[in-house]
Amino acid sequence: MSDLFEATPRARGDVPAERVCLKCKASFPSDGFGERLCKRCKSGGGWKNAALARGPLARG
Repeated sequence: MSDLFEATPRARGDVPAERVCLKCKASFPSDGFGERLCKRCKSGGGWKNAALARGPLARG
Protein backbone atom coordinates (compact mmCIF):
# COMPACT_ATOMS: atom_id res chain seq x y z
CA MET A 1 0.00 0.00 0.00
CA SER A 2 2.89 2.40 0.60
CA ASP A 3 3.81 2.03 -3.10
CA LEU A 4 0.84 4.26 -4.00
CA PHE A 5 2.43 7.27 -2.35
CA GLU A 6 6.00 6.89 -3.56
CA ALA A 7 7.25 9.42 -6.09
CA THR A 8 7.24 8.10 -9.63
CA PRO A 9 10.32 8.62 -11.80
CA ARG A 10 10.13 11.23 -14.56
CA ALA A 11 9.35 10.03 -18.03
CA ARG A 12 12.43 9.68 -20.21
CA GLY A 13 11.56 12.70 -22.36
CA ASP A 14 10.57 14.89 -19.42
CA VAL A 15 13.88 16.68 -19.06
CA PRO A 16 14.89 20.33 -19.04
CA ALA A 17 15.47 21.43 -22.64
CA GLU A 18 15.26 24.34 -25.03
CA ARG A 19 11.70 24.31 -26.42
CA VAL A 20 9.55 26.46 -28.69
CA CYS A 21 6.66 28.39 -27.10
CA LEU A 22 3.32 27.22 -28.49
CA LYS A 23 1.95 30.76 -28.47
CA CYS A 24 4.71 33.10 -29.71
CA LYS A 25 7.07 30.49 -31.25
CA ALA A 26 10.08 31.89 -29.35
CA SER A 27 12.72 29.48 -28.05
CA PHE A 28 12.94 29.27 -24.23
CA PRO A 29 14.49 27.08 -21.51
CA SER A 30 11.80 24.63 -20.34
CA ASP A 31 11.92 22.56 -17.14
CA GLY A 32 10.06 19.64 -18.73
CA PHE A 33 7.66 18.62 -21.49
CA GLY A 34 4.70 19.97 -19.52
CA GLU A 35 6.05 23.52 -19.81
CA ARG A 36 5.24 24.68 -23.35
CA LEU A 37 4.66 28.42 -22.90
CA CYS A 38 7.50 30.88 -22.31
CA LYS A 39 7.46 33.13 -19.23
CA ARG A 40 6.44 36.14 -21.31
CA CYS A 41 3.33 34.39 -22.66
CA LYS A 42 2.51 32.89 -19.25
CA SER A 43 2.67 36.32 -17.60
CA GLY A 44 -0.55 37.28 -19.42
CA GLY A 45 -3.58 35.57 -17.90
CA GLY A 46 -5.14 34.55 -21.24
CA TRP A 47 -3.46 31.15 -21.42
CA LYS A 48 -5.29 30.02 -18.28
CA ASN A 49 -8.69 30.74 -19.86
CA ALA A 50 -8.08 29.34 -23.34
CA ALA A 51 -11.06 26.98 -23.18
CA LEU A 52 -13.38 29.82 -22.22
CA ALA A 53 -12.09 32.02 -25.04
CA ARG A 54 -12.98 29.36 -27.64
CA GLY A 55 -16.51 28.91 -26.44
CA PRO A 56 -18.38 25.71 -25.61
CA LEU A 57 -17.29 22.47 -27.18
CA ALA A 58 -19.28 21.29 -30.14
CA ARG A 59 -21.03 18.02 -29.51
CA GLY A 60 -22.01 15.73 -32.26
